Amino acid sequence: MNKQIIIVIVATLLVVVGAWYYVIGIVDDIETEPVDQTTNNLRTGENAIFVPDQNLGNNVILGFVDIVNGGYVVIHEMVNGEPGTIIGASALLSRGVSGGISVALSRESTEGEEFIAMLYNDNGDGVFNAADDMPVFEKGSTVFMYFGVSRNTKTSNAAGSPGV
Repeated sequence: MNKQIIIVIVATLLVVVGAWYYVIGIVDDIETEPVDQTTNNLRTGENAIFVPDQNLGNNVILGFVDIVNGGYVVIHEMVNGEPGTIIGASALLSRGVSGGISVALSRESTEGEEFIAMLYNDNGDGVFNAADDMPVFEKGSTVFMYFGVSRNTKTSNAAGSPGV
């Protein structure tokens, strides 16, 4: 009986150790790249936008924008989690990747305020007009990003360099 118990214990240990090495091998095979906020890791489609949280002021520095057909980044006040009044729009952006762009706001931002940056298509006239230029839609939703404002936010223009 002692031999049978020892054999069962040894067999159990071998199974446990084998399973452990199998699991460790799987974990080692998983790529563990750090998330870079300026790469495709943020993308859900062809168009993309990243706006880091901002310092108080009357402008917003965009981290990066990738807009397939060219257009604008429009800054909306946030009202109950939805886009409210437009308080800023970028100059016309050519198609492709842009970064470090400053968007002037029509007013000074306040502590704790939240905004929505949304991509808009240009209707072809090269001038943003909310009545004529429509939001960019992808997979049934607008392409946007929420961001906040604080006097303690650590931002820099270096965040604007696209690494895509």
